[in-house]
Amino acid sequence: FSKGELTGNSDQIDWLYTTEEVILTGNPYIVKKVRGGDSGKTRGKELKIDLKTDKITILSDDTRRTETVIKQD
Repeated sequence: FSKGELTGNSDQIDWLYTTEEVILTGNPYIVKKVRGGDSGKTRGKELKIDLKTDKITILSDDTRRTETVIKQD
């Protein structure tokens, strides 16, 4: 999946056409690309991206926390 400066990958991607949402499951992650490299990576059990608002919802299971890494220069 790729939209603007966001790219993502997972074992499974479901595109919900009517609600304009993308759901990534199975080792999902999203990377925000900026000039000069990556600025951050988000991982979770499930990542839900609302394509209308660019809102990202991160779900984790009970045994693991979500992980977000932000590169600061």
